[in-house]
Amino acid sequence: MWRLNKYFLLGGMLCVAVLSATGQPMANYDNLLFPIRPGQRNTLAGTMGELRSTHFHTGIDIRTGGREGLAVLAAADGYVARIKVSGSGYGNTLYIRHPNGKTTVYAHLKSFREDIARYVLDEQYKRQSFEVNLFPAAGLFPVKQGDTLALSGNSGSSGGPHLHFDLRDENQNLLNPLTYGFREIIDTRPPLAKAIALVPFSPDSRINGRFARQEFKLKAQANNTYTADTIYATGTLGMELLAWDKMDGTRFRNGINEIKFYLNGLETYGQQINTWSFARARSFYQHISYPALVNEGKRYHKLYIDDGNKLRFYEQTASRGRFKVEPGRFYHARITMTDSYGNSSEVRLVITGKQLTSDKPETPYQLNILANTLKITGDTSGYSGPVWLKTGKQQIRLDAAYHNHRQAVYLWPLQQGIPQAITLPDTVIQTHLAGMVPPDQPFTVFHTAADITFKKRSLFDTLYLTIEHRLDTASQQERWQLGPATQPLQSNIRVLLKPQQGVADKAHTAVYAVYGPDNYGFAGGSWQGDYVEFETRSLGTYTLLADTVPPTIKPLIVNREKAIFKIDDKLSGIKEVSATLNGQWLLISRDPKKQLAWATKHYNMTDLSGIFKLTVTDQAGNSKTYTTKIP
Repeated sequence: MWRLNKYFLLGGMLCVAVLSATGQPMANYDNLLFPIRPGQRNTLAGTMGELRSTHFHTGIDIRTGGREGLAVLAAADGYVARIKVSGSGYGNTLYIRHPNGKTTVYAHLKSFREDIARYVLDEQYKRQSFEVNLFPAAGLFPVKQGDTLALSGNSGSSGGPHLHFDLRDENQNLLNPLTYGFREIIDTRPPLAKAIALVPFSPDSRINGRFARQEFKLKAQANNTYTADTIYATGTLGMELLAWDKMDGTRFRNGINEIKFYLNGLETYGQQINTWSFARARSFYQHISYPALVNEGKRYHKLYIDDGNKLRFYEQTASRGRFKVEPGRFYHARITMTDSYGNSSEVRLVITGKQLTSDKPETPYQLNILANTLKITGDTSGYSGPVWLKTGKQQIRLDAAYHNHRQAVYLWPLQQGIPQAITLPDTVIQTHLAGMVPPDQPFTVFHTAADITFKKRSLFDTLYLTIEHRLDTASQQERWQLGPATQPLQSNIRVLLKPQQGVADKAHTAVYAVYGPDNYGFAGGSWQGDYVEFETRSLGTYTLLADTVPPTIKPLIVNREKAIFKIDDKLSGIKEVSATLNGQWLLISRDPKKQLAWATKHYNMTDLSGIFKLTVTDQAGNSKTYTTKIP
């Protein structure tokens, strides 16, 4: 076994996709060893199936007490099948293949075992690249259960020191480590529920008097039960749940493995997550309420299955989670939640089939699209007459669907036509609807402000695309709003923006996503005459910005033993970092989240003496070079 003092330090993938098995932890038939402090009490910062901002969490995050450098042990006999070094995602990562075909993954490492570290360093210098993805021969690095593989760290996109541990089957599908009977983890706490939401799916749907998704807070009762006040509703609806699991000895919000939804005793929806394929990672956005994530930062489980949802861990019910509430009837809803250790809790509530007048006024002149229905809210003047929709050359009269606080609310099925404008008594509203885009086929929308090309797999479901182009007077920026931003994309779309203002410096001007005041994300793009084309996986607001300012380089330590720098770029972001020593390529390791870069000598090098040159280039092509002579 390699001893800890033989480590060679290396500087630091997106935990995409995922989920777990359910029920009580089974016996550890694979005889896996817990990879951190086996035999001692451990706690977790994350579990399989946890809802993150962009993905289900894979595996488990084992806490290391806020420090790096704990011994990471092999869970079973095997060999190193893959080694990855990256400044993002999993950071420094080892993949161990075992005789039974399974793979264990150890991520966010600080450093590798000495022989592995030397091999990685050789490959980095051979390829002249910090980031490498290596697949050594099966017999090159054999391991025995309990061997020290690495030291725990904080590399990649880690938010703090810990070990991320994955378990995968023969096909690299993810398995839940907590079902393998690790006694190092104790959990006696049941899942916690905070709120539910109801969603309308038919034009006749009403929830407490409104055609709108509505959230309801839950109240904790005895015996791990949560309740809500009676909800009045009619029509076809869907249920959503804001909940997470809690574990002993930790404050973190973890994943719930099993959720079931019953209506009047009949199971309407069920998820029992036993395995997960990376190929369906992006479908995370179909499992959650994406509008709630975008607008509120809340991660609601949908307790219904959208048409474009390809995940396979749902129980097959005829209704796919949708249910109909009829006037004059009462419906008893029950949601059960169970974690990997069999701890359970439940939500109980009553839905009464009755239409009410809402006690909340709606925002006037608001347009919303819900379940293929355009909702138009009028003003508060008491006008209840018709409005007119312009669809192509037609003018269509639309009568009020219902009234709320003297407001008239109008509903229009978009399958019957795409209105360009809505004429109310005292105003005309432009919808900015550019067309209906079908899923599962290539499709291009041509528009005066932008052309958008959808690939066969760009969409989960039908998209009613909006395109709005305007000049932001405060920033003097042209902005393109591609929407709705509350609908996720399955894969990239290609966008051709058509600026109305001249662009003086195209070489340094690119497309940026707008996230808020002075908050931009580089999206890139290539110029085609006066137009610029880029690809994106997110609808939202985009603009053009020129970046002519090079990155900054701040030396922290520069001597014969160490060369450490803080590097930063204020707009487009850093694209490339390279260095030479006496004209020869020198490895620069990076930790982007800390804005750190440092020289990593090859083990054949004695020191860093000589002419040292560091060059940092940003995404816009601006470069900054630091040169010094190290005596």
